[in-house]
Amino acid sequence: YVHDIAEGELNSDKELPATVNTLRITNRADRTTMPGVHHQPRITKVILDSSCEKCVKVGDQFLWGMSSLTSIDLGPLRNCTSVGSFFLHQSALRTIDLTGLSKCTEIVGGYFVSECKQLQTVDFSPLSNLKAIPQDFLSGCTGVTSIVFAPSSNVKSVSNNFLRGCTSLSTVDLRVLSNCKSVSFNFLGRCAGLKTIDL
Repeated sequence: YVHDIAEGELNSDKELPATVNTLRITNRADRTTMPGVHHQPRITKVILDSSCEKCVKVGDQFLWGMSSLTSIDLGPLRNCTSVGSFFLHQSALRTIDLTGLSKCTEIVGGYFVSECKQLQTVDFSPLSNLKAIPQDFLSGCTGVTSIVFAPSSNVKSVSNNFLRGCTSLSTVDLRVLSNCKSVSFNFLGRCAGLKTIDL
């Protein structure tokens, strides 16, 4: 199934055929903002067409509630500098390659990849230009066992519930947040398996 972003959001108001499990997103009108494409529970794979490289911003609810999503290449978002809330909230991804967001300097709103319970490893090193971590950045990702951050970080503040509820995480190295000036509540709340923290 092909959805062009000039058509606006694709959400639960439009039920796709039961046989559709792959969604290709195009940008034939050269729009600069990627709208939300969410709550399509049968979709397992999302393909971003190369025309999506014209986007410099990802709006709210990009792939929220895509509960069967196991595959996406974010490469065509390589020119985006801003990402909205609920980016990959509640997906079935086991790992995420964030290389396509290497130019991103801000995440507006929270719930970046929260409640992705199948997620096991996360490499945040491509987000080296990020200046602030919003609320519930990785909260509720109960399967995450490994998190990697950029060798150096521009992050100055971390909002609430940063890693809250990451119950499978046993060790985390936060020394890369050495430039951080502000940390909000529930930073590592309910991380029941956590044994080692490097600060």
